[in-house]
This record gives sequence, structure tokens and C-alpha cells, in this order.
Amino acid sequence: MPSKESRIWSDSGVEPDPGEETYSGSEKPIAEYDNWAMWALTTDVDSLFDAVGDLDGVSGVTEVTAGLNADKPDVANVSNGHLYIATDAGYADIATSDSWARIATTSYDDLSGAYDDSDARTAVEGNVDAAALTGDSGTDGQVLETDGAAAAWSDPPDARSDEEIEDVVAALLAAGDKLSWTYDDGNDTLTVNTSALNQEEVEDTVASLISTGSNLAFNYDDAGDALTIGLADDISVNSINAGTVNADALEATAELGNPTFPTLADVPTNLPEGTQVYVEDENAIYVEDGT
Repeated sequence: MPSKESRIWSDSGVEPDPGEETYSGSEKPIAEYDNWAMWALTTDVDSLFDAVGDLDGVSGVTEVTAGLNADKPDVANVSNGHLYIATDAGYADIATSDSWARIATTSYDDLSGAYDDSDARTAVEGNVDAAALTGDSGTDGQVLETDGAAAAWSDPPDARSDEEIEDVVAALLAAGDKLSWTYDDGNDTLTVNTSALNQEEVEDTVASLISTGSNLAFNYDDAGDALTIGLADDISVNSINAGTVNADALEATAELGNPTFPTLADVPTNLPEGTQVYVEDENAIYVEDGT
């Protein structure tokens, strides 16, 4: 197999127009065309070696073709080991069982044209040796930063101090309805205030809402936090629509002036309607309903 040292045909001849490179019948070969063909062939082989090196070092190469990157055949349509030289992009791919694998570029400068962003992301999947990116491995605790053009090791930023955290919290607070706050930076205190009513103010407000009415009176003991509502005068009851009323509940006794009888059977049946009587054995007041 030829090596990199194979010489290139020195006479580049004349490139024939399309169709003129073939001979028919008794036509004699044209030396200029033949020289051009040999020169072009040896030049292309030389470029091929620049791209992929000695083919003896490429395992499993079964076929070599070259052309524009856009014309590279689908990997399903070529055999494993097919080597394709993308002459416009400056790299060589070899066909595997289900994809093209990049095996060479003509120079480092050609990488920018041979890879796009998605290729770059794929290329760094998994673990990457940081030293290969920066030239050194940094020191324990450092982080790798980039400005978009180059990567370098640097110490991580210090954690926020208590003072910085307090300042951030104070900056986030905003006063709302009936709320206000005061941040004492020097003493590291944050005081939240409210303009809402306290208990004393609520009690005073309730007391101011109450007014006296017919036979009603109230007394507000501000110091004792007490509000007392009472009757301004006695209540006179003309009639009670009830069969019996518990005398204990009304504190009713014979001393109230009600007629008193030992038992209900002792109560006369001819009392005027509305008459109240006290029955001792039942400790109850009865009201005559006229029946």
C-alpha cells in the first residue's frame, strides 16, 4: 500500500472538459489529459492520507469514497467500514453498524466547522477530565468557571454572612394594611408593628356602641374591663301565658303577695281570669286562664 512518502505526479497537465477524458476507436491518448489525471489522483490520495493517515492503521476499512458533507450516504446504505471523506468539511467518518463515527479531522482549526452545538454536547457526555480542558486539575474545593471563551479554575464565592442575609430579608419586606416594620441594622433586630385595635381599644369601641333604652341601663368599668347591663326599674307583668311556672326560677313565694294554697285542689275554681296563685306542695305559681 502506498505510504505518505509516495510522490505526487509532477506534471499537472490540462484538465479536460467533461466528455473529453474518454477515448474511442483508434484515438490516441492526449498526454496533457493523462498527466492531469495522474496528478489529480496522486493529489487526492495525498489529501486522503492527511485526513486519516496510513489506511493500514484504520481497522476494518472496506471502502473509501469522498464528496461533499451533504452528499454523504445514509449509513444504512453502505457496509460497515465504509470510509467517507467530507472534502468541504475537512473530516472523515467511518460507518459502524448503525451510525457514522468521526475518526479524523484535517486540523484543529477545522473542528469549528466540523461540529455544531449538538455535536459538542454529545462529545462531553459522561465524565470529562477537567485538566484536559484547562491544562491543570485545580485545587481541592475550586470550581471550574467559563467566560464563554475559556475555562479556568477559581475559588467558590464565600457563603453569605449573617449581616448579608439580614439585609436581604429586610429588603424583601413591605408594609401592608395596618402593618409596618422597622429594621435596626446596628442591633440586628426587625420589629413588626400593627395599627389594628388592641383589646383595650376593642372594649372601648364596644362600650361606645351601646346606648340605653326603655328600662335598660349599662355600666362600663374601663379599669376592670367589665360591661354590666341592667334594668333601670322593676318589671311589671300583667299576664303570663303559662299553665305552671316554677316558683324557684322566679323566686316566687307567698311573700310576693300571691294567694297561697296548700295543694292545687285547694285553689278555688271561681277566681278571676289572670289571677296568680302559689301552690305550696308543688312550689309553683298557677295563673287562672278562665277555664
